[in-house]
Amino acid sequence: MNEASDLVLFFGRFHPLVVHLPIGFLFFAFILEIVAKYKKKELLKEAIPLALFLGAMSAIIACILGYMLSLSGDYEGEALDKHFWFGIATTMIAILAWMLKTKRIKYIIKESVRLNIATLTFIVLLLSITGHYGGNLTHGSDYLTAYLPFTTKEKKEVPKINSIEEAQLFAHVVHPILDNKCLSCHNNSKKKGGLSLVDEVSILKGGKSGVAFIAGNSEQSELIKRVHLDPDDKEFMPPEGKTPLTEEEIKIIEYWIDHGQADFTATVGTVDTPEEIKKLLAEQLQLGDDHSAGSTMSVASPVSEEVMASLIQLGVNMREIVSETNRYDVSMLPKNSKEFDVKIVKEILEELSKIKNNIVWLSLPSQGITDTHLEIIGSFKGLQKLALQKNNISDAGIQHLTSLEQLESLNLHSNSLITNKSIQQLSKFKKLEKIYMWNTSIKKEDSINKKVIL
Repeated sequence: MNEASDLVLFFGRFHPLVVHLPIGFLFFAFILEIVAKYKKKELLKEAIPLALFLGAMSAIIACILGYMLSLSGDYEGEALDKHFWFGIATTMIAILAWMLKTKRIKYIIKESVRLNIATLTFIVLLLSITGHYGGNLTHGSDYLTAYLPFTTKEKKEVPKINSIEEAQLFAHVVHPILDNKCLSCHNNSKKKGGLSLVDEVSILKGGKSGVAFIAGNSEQSELIKRVHLDPDDKEFMPPEGKTPLTEEEIKIIEYWIDHGQADFTATVGTVDTPEEIKKLLAEQLQLGDDHSAGSTMSVASPVSEEVMASLIQLGVNMREIVSETNRYDVSMLPKNSKEFDVKIVKEILEELSKIKNNIVWLSLPSQGITDTHLEIIGSFKGLQKLALQKNNISDAGIQHLTSLEQLESLNLHSNSLITNKSIQQLSKFKKLEKIYMWNTSIKKEDSINKKVIL
């Protein structure tokens, strides 16, 4: 792509930001017109021309930026055309309304207020339709109606299962992961990179970079490559601001590609599936049979609504791993800022310590975690998976974690202060299966064993 095209797309990406300005100004003009008429507030009428002018001008800018954004080719043609032309119509009527209000166009009517209100009502209608089609482009055509009660639209349902062996790898497990983490950017209306992951046909078609999955070869599959990139890489998926796939979700998709041969009908029972993968699948499906984590995971005390609300307010995400066990996967989105509020970090950890017996998986990437904070995390005895990549942890802090006897996975990548001195401490973990240590000072030849990933 040449520099001119890159510059156009750079400005085009400001469309979602600018497009809210005409919406606000034009709705405000409509409200002012209504209030001024029925409350007899003559002073309010003076502000209407300004609101209409700002709405019309910002609408023109939004249309130009929207056109630039459309040149990316990431959006479905018919839906894009509807959004585009309704946007143009809204802009033209907004200009007309301003000209009528400022009497730049003369018209013959006894009560001009009626015409003003009618014009503004029409603008509100056009704004609603334009916004609807814009939302379809961003989130998919069924975003608003997906959970509509009493809908007559038939929903595609996967077959019900009674055991993990009956589960279809794609329909029951892989597709829900893609639906939750990928479809907001890769649907039939919005195809980032020309790729839609809505169904089997779209997936097999692939995108601008080729097919998303290569049967039997997850390492060369484009989607797997993207989710394994450094989060700071512009090609990393999903993009900044969206929740990344978990290690477990990635492992499940990789297994479907490698052992299920990316077969959309393969079931767990027809594929050689080790117990480790069955456990992951059962956790994803929340099954209660012998392979479910729920059969071996004890039930913890419920988390109070007060503590839950406090954690959510602090930006903590919580997902119950197995239904009705009160055991949680707790995470926070990475922060870009290098200046972390020490008090906030400590407050979050102290709040989490109130439910430490409920936390099984904990992910705190790029949160400004230091050795001092690890003293608190070291008291979370039930932790099985801990992700602390891109923090400020040193060798001195590792010893605070050695009390985590249930820990199976530890992610410490990009903690540059960790050196070979930590190797002895890491060897004390009894159940630890995977340690992610790239971008630290530990050298491959000095690593503990093959469990360390550098």
